[in-house]
Amino acid sequence: MGEYARLNRMLEHENDRYRILKEKPDKTEEDFEEMADLYQSIGEIRGSLLEMADIDGLDDPGEAFDY
Repeated sequence: MGEYARLNRMLEHENDRYRILKEKPDKTEEDFEEMADLYQSIGEIRGSLLEMADIDGLDDPGEAFDY
């Protein structure tokens, strides 16, 4: 389960960075580009967690997430 923990930490970190940028007033073009990159990274991490849950045969794929 170490890989799940690692990916969940990455997901939490990326979500925090995205939230901070989203709340920032007067965003620059670079901020919007970084938000788009973070949004894509978040999706990729979530996809990896779901894929691992499928491969590991978890009954509930939601078990892969640390919420």
